[in-house]
Amino acid sequence: MTRAQRHPLVDAVLLSGSVMVALGLARFSYGLVLPSMRSDLQLSFALSGGLGTANTFGYLVGVVTLPWLLARIPPRTALLSGSAGVTAMLFATMASSAYLWLVVARFSTGFFGASANLVGLSLAAKLVTRHRSALVVFNAGVGISIVITGAVLPSLLADRADRWPVAWVVFGALGVAATIACSLANVETVASNSAVVPLGTEPLPQAPAPLAPIRWLAISYVCFGSGYIVYITFLIATLKNRAIPTHLISSAFVAIGAMCLLSPLMWGRLQRNSAAPVLLAVSMTGIGVAGLLLILDGTASVFASVIVFGLTFMAAPTFVTATIRSLRPETLWTSTISRITIPFGIAQAIAPWLSGAGVDQFGTSFAPLWTATCCALGAFFAVAQFRSGTGNDS
Repeated sequence: MTRAQRHPLVDAVLLSGSVMVALGLARFSYGLVLPSMRSDLQLSFALSGGLGTANTFGYLVGVVTLPWLLARIPPRTALLSGSAGVTAMLFATMASSAYLWLVVARFSTGFFGASANLVGLSLAAKLVTRHRSALVVFNAGVGISIVITGAVLPSLLADRADRWPVAWVVFGALGVAATIACSLANVETVASNSAVVPLGTEPLPQAPAPLAPIRWLAISYVCFGSGYIVYITFLIATLKNRAIPTHLISSAFVAIGAMCLLSPLMWGRLQRNSAAPVLLAVSMTGIGVAGLLLILDGTASVFASVIVFGLTFMAAPTFVTATIRSLRPETLWTSTISRITIPFGIAQAIAPWLSGAGVDQFGTSFAPLWTATCCALGAFFAVAQFRSGTGNDS
């Protein structure tokens, strides 16, 4: 069987290596190694959060420059260079303990991650015409990477904070495997079906549609970016501060990945019967509840928190996109998403640093409280979007 003849979900699985590298390893699993780095390098929570900020700003720069890049190189080259670039920087992060180097490494990881994730997402979206589950399978890369790293790293780093460089070797090795998977995907055939322009990366039209009809949606998306990233960044630090045993910390992180894999089954049924802004409010309420549960004492509250978070945090961007699709003509979908992604990205970048400063001042419970507050506000604005009479079709 040739590449062109194989099942589209095979290509979706292979392409999922790009989101595994760019988001699963470089952004979400970073929270597993952060406490050890903070302890060994004697970093404040603000400086620790600053490394996450550097990664997100690098991603934003990558998003802005991606149209220029795609005008000059084919999609396959952009995909593989992005994935290989992230992998190289994952290895490079262990090269020095100097804070400036770590900032540069995290920024570069985000920069390369933009092309890996967005080109992979665009190619996976093309596969939907051949199989409706292609995007769901593609996004599973995030959950898979969280499960693997959650199972391995906590025990590796337990009581040995100085082993944090080894964790980056593990990240890099997984990145190599994911990049090889991407290289085996049938990129040329997929890309030849239509122009590959990743969602949210085209230049804005000369007269972009006003954002006033979706102003509440935009604010809600900013709240989401500020809230969810703080939860995943400081989760392990919060659990370690509460003396949660290593095996339970590992299980908690694995639970997030497992719930991430299962969440499409739950949301798919709800999406057929509910308006997208309402589901956005529900998903953000879930993230907020996860934050509140993390403040409570007891192992049961921890696992309830991570299960709720795993089921909800990847759903919010889906419902933001669905709302925009219900409000804009198809010709304006991408430009609208591009415009609201900028404030979202800035909020996502600044939040780890600001909340880290709060953790330094008030303790680790400040991080989940930040998440709960931001996502409660986000749910409120999502409901405001629904009540405004715009975006009430899913």
